[in-house]
Amino acid sequence: MNLTKLIIAVAFLLCSTFALANHHEGAHEGCTDMKKMDFSMKDLDTNKDGNISKEEYAAVRQGDVEKTFKHIDANGDGVLDAKEQKDVEEVLEGMHSQKPNSTVNI
Repeated sequence: MNLTKLIIAVAFLLCSTFALANHHEGAHEGCTDMKKMDFSMKDLDTNKDGNISKEEYAAVRQGDVEKTFKHIDANGDGVLDAKEQKDVEEVLEGMHSQKPNSTVNI
């Protein structure tokens, strides 16, 4: 499985967490203007060092944090750097830019 497909798969797991963080009810139902949603991960970087540690991520994430973090930490260095954050943000934006009930091919 290539990195893009892996990130898309993991993003499905993350979608509910980021949706709730952005006061988004459900995956798509009731959304009136998805273009205005903020999918930025920068608020997770509580120490403002530019990276998101597993601990910072775990503070807002429920479920299997170890497994999910390992998948989105593409280079395995223990933090989500700017590139990895951007990759996740782009996947989330892509998922939400689709029309409701459309499918993503992975």
